[in-house]
Amino acid sequence: MHISPKARTVMVVDDERVDQVLYERVLRKAGLCKNVIGFLSPNDALDYLCEEARPKIDVILLDVNMPERSGFDFLEQAMAEHGEELADTVVLMVSSVQCPQNKKRAEEIGAVKKFLPKPLTANQVQGLNMLLMAKDQGQRPISGQMLH
Repeated sequence: MHISPKARTVMVVDDERVDQVLYERVLRKAGLCKNVIGFLSPNDALDYLCEEARPKIDVILLDVNMPERSGFDFLEQAMAEHGEELADTVVLMVSSVQCPQNKKRAEEIGAVKKFLPKPLTANQVQGLNMLLMAKDQGQRPISGQMLH
């Protein structure tokens, strides 16, 4: 199912450039984004969120394990500093290590809608359509809802 990307902006925070290229390709092929803004550093991504002249972020695709700080640490700080602004942002967390503790922690964070294994595939992002369409209709994503 392809949808029209209505100025969708996806922020990718992953310390692996190859993964970022793959994510952009998969998201564009699925018709889920118009703009992809990639960051190898979670600290740079946090700085970007503070910029006033940036587009609204619709989706954050966030790696769990990064050298500067974990995806969980990034998300906690981003929500503390920009919580209301990011309230209807769809957050997908990705990890090459499928640790049950990480998946459980992601499920407990209301902003995280899906915890995915690397590498990201087209099939894995299809559930995102439903959340994005609900958002287009003015509905906030349900906190803690995990797509399957």
